[in-house]
Amino acid sequence: MHLRFVRLKLDRRRVADFRKFYGDRVIHALQTADGCLFASLLQTTDAEDECVSLTLWSSPAAAEAYESSGLYDELLDASDEYFAEVSEWRAGLTGDPGPALKHLQDPEVESYPVEIAALPGPLAIGAPPPLFLRIVAIRVEAGRFEQLRDRYNAEVVPALLASP
Repeated sequence: MHLRFVRLKLDRRRVADFRKFYGDRVIHALQTADGCLFASLLQTTDAEDECVSLTLWSSPAAAEAYESSGLYDELLDASDEYFAEVSEWRAGLTGDPGPALKHLQDPEVESYPVEIAALPGPLAIGAPPPLFLRIVAIRVEAGRFEQLRDRYNAEVVPALLASP
């Protein structure tokens, strides 16, 4: 499995509109993308106008195929109006163009292979319950990843799955 995060900075006035767009267009498109196992829009706890699109793929190749299929670019283009940078850019078009406009960059994408995955049971069909995602990044001593993975699997995963 392969996990991807796309970081998005939204126009503060358009956050609710973007959530609707994501639910109506992006989720629907990802449901039809080969290899997409899960998709969700996460709101950061630090800023209301920052979101992360989280997707879980069957393989890195499936995620890359989606990105190169044109669908990813099509969805980005359709969502331009919700991004903070684009809103500022469009405001410049209403008056004198002034200095050269900056090129709109694609959102930052982070990808991670999934080493260990566990679910307490099957995912329910229908509206998902509110979720909270916590990411902990750690450094691992060279040559000790296998040991960490074994211990994580044996001790941490059962404790997490036992937590309400």
